[in-house]
Amino acid sequence: TNHPEYISSKNRYQVSGSNYDFNNNSRLLNNLPSWVIEAEQDSNNEIVALTQIMSGYFDTLYNQLTYLKELKYNNYISGSLTESIDEFPFNDRLIDNLGINTPELFENSGLLAQFLQRDEQINFDQRLVDIKNSVYKNIYNNLNFILKSKGNEKSIRNFIRCLGVGEEVLAFNAYSDKADYELTSSYTTTISHKKYVDFTSLLNQTDGEATVYQYYDSNNNNSVGLISGSNQLDEYSFSVQSEFIFPNKENQETLPYNVPNVVSSSLFGFH
Repeated sequence: TNHPEYISSKNRYQVSGSNYDFNNNSRLLNNLPSWVIEAEQDSNNEIVALTQIMSGYFDTLYNQLTYLKELKYNNYISGSLTESIDEFPFNDRLIDNLGINTPELFENSGLLAQFLQRDEQINFDQRLVDIKNSVYKNIYNNLNFILKSKGNEKSIRNFIRCLGVGEEVLAFNAYSDKADYELTSSYTTTISHKKYVDFTSLLNQTDGEATVYQYYDSNNNNSVGLISGSNQLDEYSFSVQSEFIFPNKENQETLPYNVPNVVSSSLFGFH
């Protein structure tokens, strides 16, 4: 481009960069004898290009040697399996280095799964190579605890968790044979995913005007607009259950609109 602002900025940065290189003691060219630099000024700047190539190689070598000592660190990857999974793609070798035979995961996968990230029925969210790498990394991070607790429930449970299998899929209970078992009030905390309908108008102004009801879907022959029942249920009882979460409206003044004041509301009903 011939834009005058671009040309002036380019010349200014070239001058500032040349001054920095000239005064930089770490520059490889500045460590050469003066007669070599003076002779180079009358040639095609081949020494400058050569030292630039050597400097780029030394920078790469420095970064590799600096990162080499961090390969065996227990770094936990992101749960989203995005950028951190590609930092070191050979986590199976970390396990092999500890003297443990590392089997090949998904060795029976076909060409579709390996290259197209899908099989004949479903599409995969991640590549198989990324999933294998994350599994190997999880095993390596927890290998010290797994080996120390080898043979008991904690060891097996942690190894299964490294494979990405949670309590909702596979849970372990250990019982001893011919021993007294003490009945205690023990529980396990889990995460339950639920869907809620928001009527607070804190996210969208029109949410408070909504109503949820059962509706007949004309595209589905199995849908009904109501749940029919018998009228001979006077001798029987039944119960219903619902769950409501009342919102915190302390910061509603920060919204760009007025949140409606709810005087009364029907939470649940049937007829």
